Amino acid sequence: MKFRDLANVTLDRLGRMGLAARLGLQVGAKLTHGYQPNPFVSPPQPDPRDCQGRFDAAMTILGDMECPSVLDVGCNQGYFTFRFARKGGICLGMDNDRGELMVARARAELHKVRNAAFLELAIDPGNLAGLPRSDIVVCLSIFHHWVRHFGRETACGMLSLLATRADKAMIFDSGQPEEKATRWASELEFMQPDGATWIAQYLRCLGFERIHAAGLFSTSLSPVPRTLFVACRV
Repeated sequence: MKFRDLANVTLDRLGRMGLAARLGLQVGAKLTHGYQPNPFVSPPQPDPRDCQGRFDAAMTILGDMECPSVLDVGCNQGYFTFRFARKGGICLGMDNDRGELMVARARAELHKVRNAAFLELAIDPGNLAGLPRSDIVVCLSIFHHWVRHFGRETACGMLSLLATRADKAMIFDSGQPEEKATRWASELEFMQPDGATWIAQYLRCLGFERIHAAGLFSTSLSPVPRTLFVACRV
């Protein structure tokens, strides 16, 4: 082996050791939110938002889609990005929280996941149009933050634009007005009298022909579970 190749192999191994040490420190010291479990360990870690249950429920509806490309908006530590990446498609996760993305990127490198990438990006009305089109768009627990920061009209416009990035399906949930203990519940009053019904109707207005309520899932933020929707083009 040439010196250059040997040096690069050595540096790569040292880099992986450093990533593993950093990841262990982040997780052990609880420097992240801990919303999502590690998809690479068994048995599963604590899963306060039932990510595994939500993924399984969505796949029951989507079926065995071969090599789907996926855009995971608000990916956190990449649980859904990684689960879809196992199906062979190119998967892109994005989030504006650098700490969570450090975990996702380290896991991708340590587990040699070559078809998943992670982008640090704060989604706003000005950059949604630049997102790539994908077979599946994952948008979980994001919409209510858009309403809170940008207002109802702009948030709905953002969701409408994001829907155009989904060629086959969107996996979606949102905070709902029934979650009275949360700081955004009052700003979602326009969803009344029933948040889940409003979401289903709005997804249909965005051009999805089949709207599936895949189940109710806890969030750890309030005792009110959220409905997970899988909206399909056909």
